[in-house]
This record gives sequence, structure tokens and C-alpha cells, in this order.
Amino acid sequence: TEGGRENTDIINGMYSAADRIRKYTESEWKKPYIICEYMHAMGNSNGGAKEYWDLFYEDNTAQGGFVWDWMDQGIRMPVPEEFKANIGKGPVEKTFFAYGGWFEDPVGIRTDGNFCMNGLISAGQVPHPGTYAMKYLQRNVHVSPVNLKDGIVKIKNWHDFTTLSDAVSGRWKIEANGEQVAEGMLAGLDVAPHAEKNITLDLPEIVPEAGKEYFLTFEFFAREGFHPLVGEGHLLAWDQFKLADGNPVAPAAARGSVDVGESAKAITVKGKGFEVVFDKRNGTLASYKANGAELIVEGGVPEISRALVNNDWGKNPKIDPALNAAGMKAVLESISVEKKGGAASITVRKTLPTVRGGYAVVYTVQPSGEVVVEGAFDFTYMPDSIAPPLRAGMQWKLAGELENMEWFGRGGETYIDRNFEPVSRYAGTVDEQWTDYSRPQENGSKTEVRWAAFADEKGRGLLIAAEGAPLGISACFYSFDTMRNSKYSFQMERSGHIYLNIDAAQSGVGGINSWRTPPLEKHRLNDDVYTYTYRLIPLGGGVDVALAKRAPFAASDVAALAKPDVSKLPEIKQSKSKKKRKK
Repeated sequence: TEGGRENTDIINGMYSAADRIRKYTESEWKKPYIICEYMHAMGNSNGGAKEYWDLFYEDNTAQGGFVWDWMDQGIRMPVPEEFKANIGKGPVEKTFFAYGGWFEDPVGIRTDGNFCMNGLISAGQVPHPGTYAMKYLQRNVHVSPVNLKDGIVKIKNWHDFTTLSDAVSGRWKIEANGEQVAEGMLAGLDVAPHAEKNITLDLPEIVPEAGKEYFLTFEFFAREGFHPLVGEGHLLAWDQFKLADGNPVAPAAARGSVDVGESAKAITVKGKGFEVVFDKRNGTLASYKANGAELIVEGGVPEISRALVNNDWGKNPKIDPALNAAGMKAVLESISVEKKGGAASITVRKTLPTVRGGYAVVYTVQPSGEVVVEGAFDFTYMPDSIAPPLRAGMQWKLAGELENMEWFGRGGETYIDRNFEPVSRYAGTVDEQWTDYSRPQENGSKTEVRWAAFADEKGRGLLIAAEGAPLGISACFYSFDTMRNSKYSFQMERSGHIYLNIDAAQSGVGGINSWRTPPLEKHRLNDDVYTYTYRLIPLGGGVDVALAKRAPFAASDVAALAKPDVSKLPEIKQSKSKKKRKK
């Protein structure tokens, strides 16, 4: 029974926020608190669960909860005849799982749409990324650093009745830029239930090499007989800590000089083996060719929205068009080019009228063919009647042949509020990064990306390398509009190009519920200004990691350039019912 403190042995409130539960644990009531439903797993969800589990692991009356729910409830159907040409493209298979409306809409029966597709696993029993996030949070082994320099860590056994060494085996490994350099088995795991113990590892001395980051990762595996449904060697838990960070690699001295051509319509920058063209009519990077191939067919479009996740649809849908349209309706204020030594800098300034925002980007084209991109967004004058941006980033269209993706960052699909996969080096095709939720929506995001490469079968392509703070990266063969206007994946027309989003920040996906509550404030984009810098580097055959981490570029004051002229912004009413945006 929900509520009823006087007449129940257990207290709960469906979809109660963690801070509300904390208030209960601090009250005079001492009955156990177990949430009968929480973390609504509808679509791309389960963000913000850590705040609950931090509370559950404390010494209080909050004991846990039940995620709603386990499995999507769809009905397998064949792809309709008119869409069979899409079978085999991207995520489209011969069958799909129908949800509310597929049978009812033709006969005028109201439904709740895909509201029953709210499981941690799909109707085809494929785990969603939220499943792995909950697995991490509910792990029964915790590792915390005591003195990493001396190899001392603390192991906590959260099993209720089992000595840790009877249930699991453990190993540690050290990776440099995602490549393993040392490993060992964990001894001394004879930790009693709910007890903790310091253990000392025989770690090698790390002398950081320039351009390399070092991470220490712990993994725990099921022993034989752990459970009838869990095989020996199954990964049960993991934790990761950063050990060291080498100095950035000093860039080679620039040799040669670029040639700059300018017409009424374009700015063209050429050098040995490359050409970059900027469109003066809309301020985009219109073409980027290197090593005899076209890498980018269009790019640099400001993007502050996404293909809405289910948890976005449940809140204020009337204001979403303002965010969705901001990039395409951006107004070019100025574009200019300047030679700086052997390089050329192209400065673009735009306003974002639909949200009263500003945007600026400075492209510095080097004689090597590298392009340094410095971007900034200014939301100082954005009214509180519009929800905070869902991302602050830029969208690019890459040649479709560059479908082989490799990156150094967190694995899987991660967001600021669901961010637990280890940092390492990963690889796969662009299509393999797609998560096929019941309804197409934002998916496939990679957080804390130091570099990402997109290459053809011969390793030729494009490397994106962060300058300073890591990036958010996502890539797929579908535009946001295609995803927004499709109820099922089989309805999507697959582009011949790759849509690549490079973000300074993206909002969390939320998960407290799917009908009212946004992500936690700390997981929303409430700042006035966002800036970031990264480099576009042509690849001639494989990734040279030394290229990926260099000394920071001498940055422009791009934040100042992004500040909009208030006199050029349209008036948009402030909300009377909402609080002012957090500054």
C-alpha cells in the first residue's frame, strides 16, 4: 500500500525523489522505507539513480526499491510491406514490437502510446543501457581508494550472508590511454558480510608518458556455483580510479602556409593535401577534404536540442519547438577570415532568436590540415518560459564511408546522470552504437571522450580530439527530424551521411518518472555560457594517439564573441509560474 504510515509495516511513496526519502529517514518515523515503484525505465531513462543508491547504502531506514519495470511489453509483428526496403538497414529487422496505437489508432480507440514499453530490457529481451547502470549501482562489492600511490584500497562486501571470497574472484588492471600495461589478481578477499578491509596491491611504479592517462580498474567475477543462473566468470562489479596523467605532447612546429580565397559566397582555405570551404551565406563549414577524400559534407551547425527521450516528452512539450528550431533558425551576424602566421582563422557569430541566445565559433585551419574549433553558447537572455537547453554542441555531417568508430572515453551509452562505464578505448561501427528503443529517440551518447575517430575500411578518415575538457560524442545515420517524426525504427529513412554531434554538454535523461519530473537540476544545462575546444585531424591510416592529446591551443575569447546584441533579439515572455533560470 502506498502511504499509510500508521497502518503499514513498510513505508513507501511511488516515484518519490531521493531528497524526499531522505527527509523521511531524518524524521521520527523508523519504519523501513522501500519504494514500490521508482526509476521509470521508459525508453532512454534511469538517469539520476545514483542519488537513490547513495541513500540506500547509508545507515538509515531507506532499504531500496523496485524499478518499474523489468521488460518492455510489445507484440512482435512483421514490418509492413511499404517499409520492407528498410530491412537490414541500421537497426531495422524483419519484425518489430508494436505498442499502443498500432492496432487501436485505425479504429479510433485511445491508447497511452508506448507507455507500456518501460522496461530495463526490450520486448526482445535485449538489455537497455539503463540495465547496466542499475547493475553497477546495485553491485555487492565496492572499492574505494585509501592511498593509490602505495596501492592501498578498501574493499566493502555488501553481501548479507556470504564471505566475499566464497562468491567472487577479483582482478585489477592498469591501462594507459585504454591499452593495458599491467594486471594482477586480487588476494585477501576474505571479507565478512557487510564488513570492509584494506588490501595492498603490488602495483608497478607509474612514470607517466607524455600524452597518456593512466586508470586503475577493478573487476569482480562470479565463482563457480555463485547462482544457478549466473555462470562462472560473469562480470558482477567494477570500479575505476585515475592514477596519473602525462604532460600534453608538444605539437610539431607548423611548417608551410595555407592559401586563402574569398568570394561572395565562400571562404576557401587550401594547403598540402587538403581543402576547407566555409559558406558565407549561413556560416557553416561546407566541405572538408583531405587525403583525396571528402570527410565532412557540412558542419558547425549549432544544436541545443535532441530527438526527445521519453522523459522529455512528459514535460512542457509546448516549448520544445523553440529548442528544436534554434540551430536551423540561427541568424548569421558575421563571418570573417584572418591570416595568422601560416594559419587562417575564420570567425562566425550567430544569434539564436527562438531562445534569445548567442553562438560563436572560431575555426583555425593549420598548414597540416588540422582545424581547431573553438565554440561558445550564451544563454544569458534566455527566458525562463523556455526549458533549459538539452545540449550545447555542434552537429556535423560526415561521409558515410567513415562508419568505423573508435574512441577513448566511457564505454556503452552514457549521460551525465548515468555515467558508470569505465574509461577505456572502444571500437565498433556507427550502427553498433544505436540503441533501438521502442520509439526512436536520443541514444548512443558517449561521455568523457578524449578522442574519437571515424574511418573507412583503410583507416582513412577524421579524428576529433578534445582540447582541455573531454567531449560528448554521438553518431548515427539518422537526423533528429527523422527520429522525431518516426514512431518506429523501420519508418526511418537512413541517410547516406553520418550525423555526428560534438557536445560541450548534454542534459541528463532523467528517470524519476516519465510524465512530470525533469532530470535533477545538477544534471540540466542551467549555466549562462558554455565553451569548448576540439580539433579535427585528417587520418591517413589508423589513429596516432600522440595526435590526440596536445598542449592547449592559444584560445580566442570565443565566449565574448558569443554574447548576443540584445537589441537584435526578439521579445519572449517570461513565465509567471516558473522560477528564474539558475545562473
